[in-house]
Amino acid sequence: MDYNPNNIEKKWQKYWDENGSFEPSEDFSKEKKYILSMFPYPSGRIHMGHVRNYTISDAIARNFRKQNYNVLHPIGWDSFGMPAENAAIKNKVHPKKWTYENIDYMRKELNALGLSFSKTTVLMPYCFKRIAVTYPPGPPPIIATSNFLIYFSLNDY
Repeated sequence: MDYNPNNIEKKWQKYWDENGSFEPSEDFSKEKKYILSMFPYPSGRIHMGHVRNYTISDAIARNFRKQNYNVLHPIGWDSFGMPAENAAIKNKVHPKKWTYENIDYMRKELNALGLSFSKTTVLMPYCFKRIAVTYPPGPPPIIATSNFLIYFSLNDY
């Protein structure tokens, strides 16, 4: 049997999505495990350092699922910080537009790797929805990440 990654990986990723294979269980009698990886800055593209970190947490999450734990393994985005803002300035794009476009692109890259992140629980700052940032002519103000991180979950866990 030949290994054709395009066919086999698409087949299993479709199965995982359709069956919610990586979502927390509604069975609350199971012991819970919360596996959290670092949040990438959506200032560019996924690189091998990201792949290394997410593969490790993915193996841990899959191991606990095999042991019948109720696993929440979300992905999040450190989307309001200096790397994303500086990349937006460098590319002459508003930080909100730059950040959301990169989040969409990075999500596709991570999905292509077949990592077992929850698709229904995503962690990210509220910042673009809660804080109105207007840029006057000239250099934009510097807003640091540590002052504004407010996380939310689409599902209570």
